[in-house]
Order: sequence, then C-alpha cells, then structure tokens
Amino acid sequence: MNSKLNNLSVCVAVWGQEFTKTFLNYSLSSVLSENNIPSLSKQTNIFVSIYTDKNSYKIIQKSKYFFILKEHANINFFLISGVSIIGNYKAMNDCHRHFISNNINKSLMILCPDTIYSDCLCFYSSSR
Repeated sequence: MNSKLNNLSVCVAVWGQEFTKTFLNYSLSSVLSENNIPSLSKQTNIFVSIYTDKNSYKIIQKSKYFFILKEHANINFFLISGVSIIGNYKAMNDCHRHFISNNINKSLMILCPDTIYSDCLCFYSSSR
C-alpha cells in the first residue's frame, strides 16, 4: 500500500568549481526532470539544505537549474569553511551529520554532486 510522503528533506554537500558545475549541469538537471522533483512537489513539501562554500554559493545562485529548484522546494544554504584544513571527505561527513541531526524523524535524502537520476519517478514512499 502506498502512503503519501508529506515532507522530504534533501541534503546536498557540494563545493569546488568542478563538482558544483557537475552538480548543476547533470545531477540537479536530472533531479529536476519532469517525473522527479517537479512531480513529487505536487504532493510533498520538499526542503533542500545545500552545504557549500562562498564561491560555489555564487555559482549556484546564478544557475538556471537553481531557479527551477526554487519553484519546487524550500531551500536553505549552509556556508562552510575550513575544507582545506580537514579535507573534503571529513567536511562532507560533517555536513551529512549536521543535516541528519537536524532532521530527526523526517524522510531524508542525500544527493551526491555526481549522482544522476533518470526521467522516472524515483522518489516515493511505501508502507507494508
């Protein structure tokens, strides 16, 4: 039996010009394909937390895909720093840990900057 997914919290941890452009041009454009987030947003409240640095924030803000995402989701940015000190993977893990701890008991999704989805409704909720 399918049940309605009322809220979905999505996390994206992305920084650096290469990953940010890959995320915007491939991952985000894929997630925004007709049968993904646009379809889901008709029945579900979507909240997107984007963890990024100052330079990538500027790139994201100018993206046409970001403007489309804003039509379908509530977006919060978390600006990070110190990645060069602690390393990319520790920084990414810290972002994910922060996201999860602030979204306890919610439906969660973590998008990786280089993940690509097909044009099918791949976000759903079911209960048995």
